Amino acid sequence: MSEITVSEQHKQAIELHQKIIVNANLAQQNIWDMCNGLKTMRDNKLYKELGYQNFEDYCENEVGMKRRNVYNYISIVEKINVENVQSIAQIGMTKLSLLATISEPEQAEIAEKLDLENTTVKQLKAEIEALKLKNRRQPTRALTIADSSITLRKTPTITNSRRTLQKKAIAILKISLQRKRTKISS
Repeated sequence: MSEITVSEQHKQAIELHQKIIVNANLAQQNIWDMCNGLKTMRDNKLYKELGYQNFEDYCENEVGMKRRNVYNYISIVEKINVENVQSIAQIGMTKLSLLATISEPEQAEIAEKLDLENTTVKQLKAEIEALKLKNRRQPTRALTIADSSITLRKTPTITNSRRTLQKKAIAILKISLQRKRTKISS
């Protein structure tokens, strides 16, 4: 039988790789937990128990985050179903936040075109901007009562209902999983 010799550097690389993977998973879970905690602190006005008059002051002084960042984190938690966190965490919070700004059909189009897990934030931003530009150039027709087949263009907004946003996230995951399955079976 032949022995396989593994260098000390190779062992170190394997150990470090494993540590990075574990820490990345922990970081994703910790970010999700932080987002939930911020939402609960805000919704239940628990910051008042700590001597703060408003949530923004609490965040800036205690958490070290500006209002915009905190509300971005909270909006992601409000839009994502807890059951999907493990899968969605692979996409990343920044990408989820970007996807939440476009309509469900637009999200589906992006998800079909890109591998969301391996696409950079910069690439995703560019694709979303290109899609918005394309949709702005398409003429919209006037709505008449007799024409029930018209699909109105929706203005992207973060204020969609939680259920709609959860459906969007699930649809994105399904498309992403289908793409992976297709790659595996090829």
